[in-house]
Formats: sequence, C-alpha cells, structure tokens
Amino acid sequence: MKGFVIFLIALLVFSFSCGEASSEQIENDVDFVSDDNDSSLDDLDQETDDPVCECGEVEGDADGDGIPNIVEGCNDYDRDDLPACMDTDSDGDDYLDEEECPTLPCRDTDGDLIPDYQDGDSDNDLLGDGSEKYRGTDPLKTDTDGDGTDDRTEIRMGTDPLNPNDPSDGAFYSWIYEGVERKINFSMVCGSQNNLDDITLRVVGDCKEDSDYFGKLVDDFYPVSAKPESGIRSMDETTFYDVEENTEITFEALIKYSYCWDYNRLEGERDVAELFVLFVSGEKIIKIQRLIIFVTPPK
Repeated sequence: MKGFVIFLIALLVFSFSCGEASSEQIENDVDFVSDDNDSSLDDLDQETDDPVCECGEVEGDADGDGIPNIVEGCNDYDRDDLPACMDTDSDGDDYLDEEECPTLPCRDTDGDLIPDYQDGDSDNDLLGDGSEKYRGTDPLKTDTDGDGTDDRTEIRMGTDPLNPNDPSDGAFYSWIYEGVERKINFSMVCGSQNNLDDITLRVVGDCKEDSDYFGKLVDDFYPVSAKPESGIRSMDETTFYDVEENTEITFEALIKYSYCWDYNRLEGERDVAELFVLFVSGEKIIKIQRLIIFVTPPK
C-alpha cells in the first residue's frame, strides 16, 4: 500500500511539471501560440524551423520596410507563406507596406482597426486596393472623383469613377445590399442670398415606418465640417448654427440596407429608391440633392 501511495505522488508531481510552461519558454515563444497546435508551449515550439517564429525573435526590421518586427507580427495575411515581418507587401495588394505605413502608428483609413498595410481594402468601398491601383482610383477614398457616387457603384453603373461630371445628371448614386453600410457626404456653400441661420437636413421619399427589420435607407446624418471653421457659431448632432456667407458645410449620412415596401421607387424600377436630401434653414429649403439607391434584396 505504501509503495502505491509513493507511486501516485510521483505521478502527480510529474504531471504538474509537464503541464506548466516555464517563464523562459513563454518569453521565447513570441506570438504565444503553440506551433504544434496543442494547448501548451513545449520543446517542439522552441525547436521549430518555422520562419514565423524565427522572424518574431529577430530584433529590428527583418524585411526592411520601416515597420518593426514587433509591430508587424507573425501572421501571414496574404497567404503567401511569408509572415508579415518578412513580407514587404503584407496584404498582397501591390502596394508596399512602406507606402501604406509611411509613419508610425500605421494608417487605418477606414477605421476598422486593421492598418492599411494589412487591409486589402483600405477604404472599405468593396474594391480591393490592388483593383483600385489597376483602375487608377484612389484606394484611400471611397469616391475618387468626389461627385457623390462611390467608386464601386460607378463601376457597376458603367460610369467613370475618375470623372466628376459622370454621371452627368447631378444625382448621387449608391449601391447597397444586406449587411453593407456606406457613408455619403452632402455639402453646400452658403451664399448671401440664402439669408441663413441654422441648417439641418431632411430626407424625402425614404421608408415611412421604422420596424425591427426594415429601417430607414438614410439611417442617420450628422454635421462633420465647416470651412472655414469660423464660418459657423457651433454644430451639434444634427445642425450647423449661425452659418455665415461663403462657408462650406458638410453633413455625413449613413446609408444602410432596407428593403421596405413604401420608399419612393424610381419609375419603372422595382429595386431602385429615389430620395431627396433637403438642406433646410427654418422652413426654407435652400438646396435639394437627388439620391438614387440601388437596393439589392437578399437571395
């Protein structure tokens, strides 16, 4: 019986020592992920020839792109069998990492917490950066020519995303489907003839009733800038106050998918909504912007 107890104690001590990684092991396994896909950091993790681990242990900048190894890390974002810290184009979009991260901290154009050098669609316009480079559009702008219609929508429509006069009808267009959100800027320069005070937006032709599933197409809007800044007294979540002459004000609107049945439909079209965005001062309409939204229902 005594011998059996000693055997059990020895077994427990052996099990405990094998299941606990030393502090030296943890420090050496830079990405804190076991290379043999088990739950512990063991000898196999230390002796591997995997370049990911080697790169992670090298001080400095292994690929010479100006981004330290400790920042780039060991992930293989473009699946080319090179870890980011040894890959000069980490996301495989034909833009070098040093172009997409010229200074630290690295740029994140669309605010999705993925830096541009790791993000194949830096502006989140559903056009890959490599595709934008080929087409000549700006991978950091959803609307390269600034005409109010985003690059992806222009390509789908067959208009020129590099020509601010195409489309030529002055309307803003946006293609939207379930799960997608877009932001559109609405701007105007205020003139003396407007006799302006406070300015906000109204939308005509949108879904008439909110529900749990079908909300507004123009889900929200808010003031974002005034040029010059001194041209307004202040702004809040909805309104510019005391707007002066020759001041350019810009609202940003969030366009979201909604396949409700009561929005204004473009004549002869089943899945195209026609909305009008009104710049309003008091009860006076000072500008009308036509907005066409292609609504793609879920399949």
